[in-house]
Amino acid sequence: MSRKISVGLGLAITIIAMTVTFSITMVISMRIFDNTVSSVMKKQVLNNKIAEIDRYVRGTYYGEIEDAYLGDRTARGYVDGLRNSNSVYYTAAEYTELQDIEAGRIVGGGIEVIRHANNYFMIARVYPDYPAERAGVTEFGYITEVDGVEVRNFANVRALQTALRGEQGTQLQLTCRYGTSDMQTFTVQRVNYTAPTVEYEMQDNVAYVRISAFTTQTHGEIDYAIREIERAGASALVFDVRNNSASQDQTAYNEVCRVIDRIAPPGTIARTEFQNGTTPILPTPTFANWADLPMVVFVNANTAGALASFAESLRSLAG
Repeated sequence: MSRKISVGLGLAITIIAMTVTFSITMVISMRIFDNTVSSVMKKQVLNNKIAEIDRYVRGTYYGEIEDAYLGDRTARGYVDGLRNSNSVYYTAAEYTELQDIEAGRIVGGGIEVIRHANNYFMIARVYPDYPAERAGVTEFGYITEVDGVEVRNFANVRALQTALRGEQGTQLQLTCRYGTSDMQTFTVQRVNYTAPTVEYEMQDNVAYVRISAFTTQTHGEIDYAIREIERAGASALVFDVRNNSASQDQTAYNEVCRVIDRIAPPGTIARTEFQNGTTPILPTPTFANWADLPMVVFVNANTAGALASFAESLRSLAG
């Protein structure tokens, strides 16, 4: 049985629906407008503060202002103001250096340095067959001076790493403390080398794999290592990503996905949650010949960046 409604009733229903839709739209629009205005006002306050400081300094400062350096320091101060240890500002030169490091192209003596929990800079790794090892430098020493400059003058690991590097063929004077009082000075020649990101060895039937960074070469190195490990009849895998905070750019995180794809079963690698509420999912493993072995990952307080993502993703997927 069909029922007919009058034209007037239909028109009234239509008007009510339009009114409700308009009201909802207005509420949403007002919220967006309020948030936008609030954001603009906050930015305006910040810009006004910087402009006021700039006017005062340029009107009273007795000296030459280097605008490029001032701009970099201002930008660095903004990022430091986030109070997030994983947020870093790079100058153009620093970013170029970072890209070279992430690609494995390094000029130096062949050592990796981390900032230890006691705020001293510790040698976490010495690459075999490179000048630092040949000069007698060993792991777990604390660097006290670089080319006669005390390490307390370096604000962070990145500043110290820059000092350790230099032109190929130049010499690096390194003073280190081992134990409580054993001070040693080494002369290390800087060379151009490509640092491996993956090293492995068999201990009985367990494969030990150390990953020092995620660069564009890591996937190939992992693939080769896994094939050799499987050929050797390994019954378990141990990954070591301790004392490493390298690899924090997007290329590194993409490489994590490729490596996880090679060694872990299918599943969601990770979700990223943005401020606007969106949560995109990182690519999931699809490689059919993944390493079907029990796995353990060693981490510590100095594991960060893509290395930390690797450890968490592998724990989620491999169980």
